[in-house]
Amino acid sequence: MARKRNEAERERLLQVAYKLMTEQGFENTSLSDIARAANITKSLVQYYFPAKEIIATTLVERGLNKIDEQLTNDPNLNFPNSTVKAFAVGYVLFNYSFYNIVITNHLIQEYLENRLYTMIVVNCGMEWLEKLEPELMHKLTTEDPHFEDKLAFTFGGIIEYVYECYEDNREMDGEFIIKYALSLLEPTLKLVTENADDIINIDKYFSDEWFKKSVKEYNKMMFGV
Repeated sequence: MARKRNEAERERLLQVAYKLMTEQGFENTSLSDIARAANITKSLVQYYFPAKEIIATTLVERGLNKIDEQLTNDPNLNFPNSTVKAFAVGYVLFNYSFYNIVITNHLIQEYLENRLYTMIVVNCGMEWLEKLEPELMHKLTTEDPHFEDKLAFTFGGIIEYVYECYEDNREMDGEFIIKYALSLLEPTLKLVTENADDIINIDKYFSDEWFKKSVKEYNKMMFGV
């Protein structure tokens, strides 16, 4: 008889895996490590997550969904439509990822150094956007057959810039990254949506105070801390 999936158990494994990965890195964390820390068998970990990369994609997708939930439930945020909100989710995830003390530099830098992990994050983000906004993605790729490549290039460029900042020990200019990245997509966005300017200026919807408050809520939802 097949074992029934237990969402609470799966959730606990995600939190255990995340904690280990922030402490010792993604590469150095094995499924056996996760099993020991969770006090269960490795086969049970594999039941929920057959490969370690699935944990990575699950965490990224889960993070996007939790942020989407935050933005939807915040009465002080008012986006013109779901398209603008979808890009706002990406903007918030960037800020949470690189300016969140709960997400350690060790884990972030490992993702930056390994192009396989970089592409896992990039591809997961694009798949999430396509599921959320299928009509938009269809329009974007129809009007511009290279749009997905541009999107991947944009994300890759962001990660490369951040990596260099870490390597050179210099301050990262997050506002510059977002503005430059979105400017690369602006011509195509203007072809398919009336709200291109809202997307390009997505930072206008948020304040520093909003991030300080909401990141605590996000950490609680995501990692239980």
